[in-house]
Amino acid sequence: MAPSGAPVSDIDWDSFAKDLGSVQHSRQVRILERRSQDFYWFSPILKETLAGVRGDIVVEPGSEAEVIHVVRTCVRHRAPLTVRGAGTGNYGQAMPLRGGVVLDTRRLTAVMEVADGVIRCQPGLKLIDAERAALERGYELRLFPSTKRTATVGGFIAGGSSGIGAIQHGYLSDPGNVPSLRVVTMEPEPAVVALRGQDVGRVAHAYGTNGVITELELALAPAVTWVDVIVAFDGFDQALRFAQALADDGGIVTKEIGVFVASIPPYFPNVDVPAGRDACMLMVAEPSMQALGSLAESLAGEVCYTKRDPESGRTRPLYEYTWNHTTLHAINADSSITYLQSLFPPDDGIAPVLAMHKHFGDEVPMHVELVRWQGRVAYAGLQLVRYTTRERLYEIVRYHEEHGVTVFDPHTHVIEDGGMKVVDPQQLDFKRQVDPLGLMNPGKMRGWWEDQAVPGRDVAIFR
Repeated sequence: MAPSGAPVSDIDWDSFAKDLGSVQHSRQVRILERRSQDFYWFSPILKETLAGVRGDIVVEPGSEAEVIHVVRTCVRHRAPLTVRGAGTGNYGQAMPLRGGVVLDTRRLTAVMEVADGVIRCQPGLKLIDAERAALERGYELRLFPSTKRTATVGGFIAGGSSGIGAIQHGYLSDPGNVPSLRVVTMEPEPAVVALRGQDVGRVAHAYGTNGVITELELALAPAVTWVDVIVAFDGFDQALRFAQALADDGGIVTKEIGVFVASIPPYFPNVDVPAGRDACMLMVAEPSMQALGSLAESLAGEVCYTKRDPESGRTRPLYEYTWNHTTLHAINADSSITYLQSLFPPDDGIAPVLAMHKHFGDEVPMHVELVRWQGRVAYAGLQLVRYTTRERLYEIVRYHEEHGVTVFDPHTHVIEDGGMKVVDPQQLDFKRQVDPLGLMNPGKMRGWWEDQAVPGRDVAIFR
């Protein structure tokens, strides 16, 4: 399905703007261009495919009541609607493929409550501000992306999957991490639906195709004093063995374990890893530091950097070199670089990581994050790729998949194709209920347009 920056149907945008009433909005080209993009350019394929995508009007509701009014107006005019947070995603999730309305959530920033290990807030709240509110009550975020200082809570839930904290708490989809969501449906008379428990999966990581999130809960963890640590090694295999031992050591408390082949740290500004050495970047609980030092020494690692309380001072916290910030720094240094996202077989330890590293060498510089996957320690790959052609990129993908490595394709804007390659029935069923005209973020859910092509079913406006 080829994206298009133009609406499928003719819409009188002057009339639409009038019907918005007092809801803040803009049709300025400069604002439309900025609010219609994310970090899709991480992918050379998406950079070409999504070039020129732009909405027709940006709306900025300041309350759930205004969200409902915007949605009602969209249905009346048959206008496509794309919800956006801070635009820190990487796959065009928040880019309006069919033009239309871009609903910017960044005026929806209220914190309703922090209690009993849960924060309840509106979706436009920045994650860093959510954590500050939690810290006042002795808690911190369980999980956050490397973009914590800029990304919104709603954007993380609708477009993200995991991040810093994954070695303890796994993925957002794991039970308890997102206790509840409140969403507005895309109907002539919008309803407000509360989802709890497993039902949260109907909307989480659905790219905003299944309703507008207006309120949510995130589970928290007791606050810990963390220390940023870099441990250097003479060999990628040694770095991996240390990372595995660290993850397996129940006495050393960690929040982040990232492993980087020696060619990657030189891309990082203001990070002093000894030249030619592979590195582990860590967040370690302060009481665990002595045990960490002993483990590193026993596995021939050199602790070359520590900083207590990573958010303090002017030094960039190490989490802003991990996960997809690794890719950002590498692209800033070398525009020919792109990346993959993958999951190595959880039961096979470091062997498949080393096998891919040996096979591809510096064509695919290895970067892995240690995570909990279904309760087990696993390696989530965010490998860099020295891009040459689309054909070669997908040869690399196929080789990984043929050898048991799951690749979550970051070079597509389609939910299913960038995930597990299968349609999520609960998300498709929910979309049928809450967005019967297919107006929400059209072009992102393959299951929807395939569903609409079934003989005997009325075809939706957007496919």
